[in-house]
Amino acid sequence: MMTTTAAVSLVVLSIMPVWAQGQAGWRTRPEGRSVEAFARSETPGAALRLNCANGSIWLTYEPTSRWNGNGAVTVRIGADAFPMVIDGGGGAILSNAPNGGMGVTRAVLDKIRTGQTLVLEGTAAARVPVGQRTFALVGAAAALAAVERTCGGAR
Repeated sequence: MMTTTAAVSLVVLSIMPVWAQGQAGWRTRPEGRSVEAFARSETPGAALRLNCANGSIWLTYEPTSRWNGNGAVTVRIGADAFPMVIDGGGGAILSNAPNGGMGVTRAVLDKIRTGQTLVLEGTAAARVPVGQRTFALVGAAAALAAVERTCGGAR
């Protein structure tokens, strides 16, 4: 009886979408003329979104309701750390663009492309559950390439 139950459970899990299982990964979806790419968090409930806006690539945390106001956050990808500002009033946009601009720099995009784990750190990140601060970026190169194509090679 236990064997039958276990087999049924495995079948059900194997046909469930990856997102329902809370596993990390990327998916892209057309958004008007651009493409958005999503990375799901280590535990269900959060996502990072890459999209093209105003000629640059933006990195946004979802759900935006996790953030209340602006703050500093560190984005750690592998051994590299990138200090950023999060604009919680405008939709949890993570930015390290020069001169107060919105978007992320080429250095951040190049690290995202490596597929290493991304972790949000700092006092602003402490507002969200631990498992919803960690994102596996496996497959990020293809997702980012799709966003870059629609953004005209934005940097």
